[in-house]
Amino acid sequence: MHTPDGPLANAPAPATVPRWLLPSWLLRWVPLGREVLAFGIVGLIQICIDWMIFVVLTHFGVGPAAGNVTGRITAAGLGFWLNGRWTFAQKNCSHETLRWQSFVRYSLTWCMTTALSTMIVLWVDHGHGLHWAWAVKPVADALLAALSFLVSKYWIYRPSRYDKDVQIK
Repeated sequence: MHTPDGPLANAPAPATVPRWLLPSWLLRWVPLGREVLAFGIVGLIQICIDWMIFVVLTHFGVGPAAGNVTGRITAAGLGFWLNGRWTFAQKNCSHETLRWQSFVRYSLTWCMTTALSTMIVLWVDHGHGLHWAWAVKPVADALLAALSFLVSKYWIYRPSRYDKDVQIK
């Protein structure tokens, strides 16, 4: 058996709080807090990728609408996979969250949030210029992500007893 070397080699194991010491209302919120944190991390990665592509494309003359959609498409695949495998993965059942039904739901939600994001970007670009659109885009996308969390949790990645479709690998 391998023992760790270094300054933490003899450190005690981290203490865990027995479940019976925590109030039941708190135990109900712990999984939700983990999902919110994971969704936020995935969303931050997506927003960074999306925003960088948007800025580079529009800097080189691509229109704001095309740049926004291209950035969102690029980040969307990663977001669908990470949220299905990590954020909303079902721990104690055989249910897979990455199903065709989930992909269709994700695509519908993505189309609606992309349309809203594109309208905001175009409105800001038209009224205040491209540099303001660059600044506003990540804020608008973060606000849309808050709504997307609820849609993802309760509609896109929800477990279904009746689905027997093929999972996406």
